[in-house]
Amino acid sequence: MIVLLTAFEPFDDTGLNASLEGCRTFMARWGDDFDLRFLTLPVNYGADTRAVDAALSIESADLILHTGQAAGSDSIRVEKIATNRRYLADHREGFSRGVSPIDAEGPESLEATLDTESAAAAVRAAGIPARVSTDAGIYLCNHVLYRSLQRASRSRAPVRVGFLHIPSLAEQVASTDSFHLEPERTAAAIHAVIALQHR
Repeated sequence: MIVLLTAFEPFDDTGLNASLEGCRTFMARWGDDFDLRFLTLPVNYGADTRAVDAALSIESADLILHTGQAAGSDSIRVEKIATNRRYLADHREGFSRGVSPIDAEGPESLEATLDTESAAAAVRAAGIPARVSTDAGIYLCNHVLYRSLQRASRSRAPVRVGFLHIPSLAEQVASTDSFHLEPERTAAAIHAVIALQHR
């Protein structure tokens, strides 16, 4: 099974992204255990999905697992639904909270082709809090998930597509009393989800 794993580059004042640090830790520990490619996505509408398209044009994937940061989350969120909506512009284009469709002719929502309940259960079995979520937001995390699900729907071969929203790092929260997740635990969650697909 060929896996494409992605995370987003840093975009806040900390210069960190919890998804990127978790994926880096996963790659260092388990990357060689799977037929896997890792991709860091730009925080920019269009460039994010073009990066995925470029990677898949070189080699297709059986599993596409996206990850992104979810500040304020108290668990790994396994996203079940991507909605056809996005902000008008990202923060690098002069951030706008006006909303428009991702695809004017696309469906209102698309459901992850990864078994989200089983994935969340696998993460919890690894000792990490996790739950299924039906709200991936309307920023780039939702955007890349929606586009990947659209692409998968056109594929002749079945493609499992999923998204993990990752809580903030300790360095990104105001107080150590606030919930945060170490990269090692995020890496273990990613491993649990990918290993599940190999069974």
